[in-house]
This record gives sequence, structure tokens and C-alpha cells, in this order.
Amino acid sequence: MWRRNIIYIFVFLSVLIIQTSFGSTGLWENKINLISALIIGCVLYYSLNMGLLFTVIAGLYLDMNSGLNFGLITIALFMAVITIYLLAKHVISYNSIWSILLLIVLGVFFYNLNLLLLSVILKQLKFGIDIFQFNLIDIIWQSFINIVATCFIYSIRNILKRRMIFYEK
Repeated sequence: MWRRNIIYIFVFLSVLIIQTSFGSTGLWENKINLISALIIGCVLYYSLNMGLLFTVIAGLYLDMNSGLNFGLITIALFMAVITIYLLAKHVISYNSIWSILLLIVLGVFFYNLNLLLLSVILKQLKFGIDIFQFNLIDIIWQSFINIVATCFIYSIRNILKRRMIFYEK
């Protein structure tokens, strides 16, 4: 159990660093969002508590590296994870890869929608910074990149599950 958690924490931190490094170049600034795919996978496969812990850690780290108001990304990510968890629990079965990919795409959409709504609310309250823009092409790219990343992570998870004895659920 503890080995699995160490592997998952290592993968989580690696993806967090990769997303931050690609996001800071400007070329991939709004097009890569691997953290949401990883957190949603964590919520679906492990537990909501572990997913929410990683949500807070990733959100605060991404807030420190973004130009948006502090806490905006954390709240948007938190709301998206809760929405996807409720959808997975009550509406969509997450037993197949197709339903997981659908939940990942919905997670990216809800994250961006929450980010847009929160930034508009803060802008109306005269607290917001007008940096975030809702762009459909960026959401399509984020969805595509997250689908590819999810397929990659899902296949690695299945290989590890079959080949490693210490990988117990």
C-alpha cells in the first residue's frame, strides 16, 4: 500500500513540474492541463480524499505560478473534481476507458468553465485580473492532450498492476 502511494506521489509531482514548465514557456500556456486528468483519475481509482488532497496541493502550486488571483485555480479545480466525482458516482459508470475519457473531457470543460465564472465574478467585484480568456480551441487542445495522457497513464497503470506484485489496491 505505501509503495503504491509513493509511486503515485512521484508521478503526481512529475506531472505537476511538467505542466508548470510547459505552461511557463507561453507556447503551451493554456493548452496543457495534465493535472486535472491525473487528479480525476486519482478520484476515480483510489479515493475522493486522496484526490482532494492532491487538488489542494496542485491548485496552490499552480496558483503560485499563474498570474491570476491567488486561490482561483484551486477553487476552480476543487469544484471541477467534486462535479466529476458526483457525475461518476451517480450518473456515469467509470468501468471502461471510454467513460473515463468522457469524465476527463468533462473535467477539463468544468475546470475552464469554473475558472471563467470565478474570474468574471472577481472582475465584477473589482478584485479580478483580466488575464484569463475562455477559448474553445484551447479547451479542445486540452481535451485532446488529456485524452492522450489518460490513455498513456491508464496503460502504464494496467502494466504495473499486472507485473508488480506490490501494486495492490
